[in-house]
Amino acid sequence: MIIQEGYRRSYPLGVSSAHVLGYVGKVNRVRMDRSKEYGYSPQSIIGYSGVEEFYDPYLKGVEGGLQIEVNSRGQQVRLLSLKEPAKGQDITLTIDSEIQQIAMALLAETKGAIIIMDRDNGEILGMTSAPAYDPNVFVSSGREKELSRLFSSPFAPLLNRAIKGLFPPGSVFKVPIAVSAMDSKKITAHSTFICKGHYTLGGRDFGCTHVHGPQDLVQSLIHSCNVYYYHIGTMLGVDVMNKYLQQFGFGQLTYIDLPYEEAGTLAGRRQRYQRTKQQWYAGDTLNVVIGQGDTLVTPLQLVRMMATVANNGVEVHPHVIRAIGGTPVEHYHFRRAVNIDSHAFDEVQKGLRGAVTNYAGTASVLNMDQLYVAGKTGTAQTSGEQEHHAWFVGYVKNAKKNIAFCVFLEHGGSSQNACLVAKELLSGMREKGIL
Repeated sequence: MIIQEGYRRSYPLGVSSAHVLGYVGKVNRVRMDRSKEYGYSPQSIIGYSGVEEFYDPYLKGVEGGLQIEVNSRGQQVRLLSLKEPAKGQDITLTIDSEIQQIAMALLAETKGAIIIMDRDNGEILGMTSAPAYDPNVFVSSGREKELSRLFSSPFAPLLNRAIKGLFPPGSVFKVPIAVSAMDSKKITAHSTFICKGHYTLGGRDFGCTHVHGPQDLVQSLIHSCNVYYYHIGTMLGVDVMNKYLQQFGFGQLTYIDLPYEEAGTLAGRRQRYQRTKQQWYAGDTLNVVIGQGDTLVTPLQLVRMMATVANNGVEVHPHVIRAIGGTPVEHYHFRRAVNIDSHAFDEVQKGLRGAVTNYAGTASVLNMDQLYVAGKTGTAQTSGEQEHHAWFVGYVKNAKKNIAFCVFLEHGGSSQNACLVAKELLSGMREKGIL
């Protein structure tokens, strides 16, 4: 009888860690053909999704084995050779398990995502997507029915909505549009447009949520006035806007160290023609400035954008790795200044803070004692009769930690619902001493 040591992966955080960590399983034929040169055999265990897949070459180690001589009865006669296995390297992540559990509890049975990023260095402190799954299902025997339900569920629990889900950003998109207008000198901080509740273009009315009256840039962000941005869109045009939106990384990967990230789509003349062979109209530009139409983004892209705005135009690289084998990973620790005048961010920051501190601000519920919170709400319209998507994307200035964060509720209704979740998230982080 031969007794051999083995191992089995365990995921103590269960559903709250699922989309960041991923899971392991037996290598499939496709991955086998692709990975044979890296020492994988048909019996190999390999990482799928998340950190398990992205950092699998570091985690997997070296497989061991025995070469034995047997007789005609299959009995061992002698040991010919022994190859000792070698464990993989330990890796340390930036993820805070307490933040993960707070965020997962807040998402509960809803569909959506919560991301918290250190805006000084790009470390992802928390990333949850819901609905989620228990990765232990993949490493435990006798749970085939649960696996089958995961793969067939219409709610897509295996989808990491934080980096792979594509959604219209709604009014959160007014933030980079406002910066674009300031940097291009199309407006100043004192430029004022009168909101009568709608904007007329070509005989068609484009609506606003209220009759706001005269609005300058700060007030337009506090009240989320659509009419102000319709004026900006008409002055800038979609081609100029897209040059700025690309500066913020929209329509591009963030290159976070997780697999299967989506780049999203920017709306524009060329993109429209490539996809549909149809032309672009002035009304389409008005849809862009309020985050509707053809534009699709990931929650992570909006978090990175908000961090760039809070940092006066300095972009950080989102990442989840901190160390491999005890050696710190510095590869992602760089800061890049976008090609936008830092002064273009000043008034925008005032508007984002005012959205929280002003009694009429769209995010006034987040006005918390002794905590500097700023940000932008978004209610993104969806097709059919489904509820709208609810967004709050913001940042916190704090002596303990400067963060950018996003609360996204898929078909979550009003953006106020996202604000309420954001308030519980920040309160929970304060209670744990994180903020």
